[in-house]
Amino acid sequence: IDRVPEVADVRISRREGRPEQNLIMDREKIAALGLAYKPDVDDLRESPAAEVARLLIDAGANVYAFEPFKMDGLLGIRMASSLENAVQDAEAILLLVRHTQFCEITPEVLAGQTSARTLIDTVNAWDAETWGKAGFDIFRLGVGK
Repeated sequence: IDRVPEVADVRISRREGRPEQNLIMDREKIAALGLAYKPDVDDLRESPAAEVARLLIDAGANVYAFEPFKMDGLLGIRMASSLENAVQDAEAILLLVRHTQFCEITPEVLAGQTSARTLIDTVNAWDAETWGKAGFDIFRLGVGK
């Protein structure tokens, strides 16, 4: 939970004099990938990822979560029935849990499922160079990029 405020307030100053932008709250739909307490389990109790989703929702964000190990999710969090449903029409994708399924997604596959090109990787699962070369803007917490 120590990183919750950091995730909920991810900002970037744009080049060329553009104003600062909140990468999450300035989006119409955010796909949140993973709600479990840790990777590849269905335990949502005391999950920092679920807390991030709740904080974003409480702040007014339109969050659709996908948790492959517990499809019924949590009260108060809109759940998508599949990864494809979660990312469809999303403007940003927030990776909250390092599930194997999410780590194995390739930029090419994700690009075919969504027009979103903004990724916020909170668990450092996706290689920034690979995703960047594929046309995604990727922001990874804890690495300053």
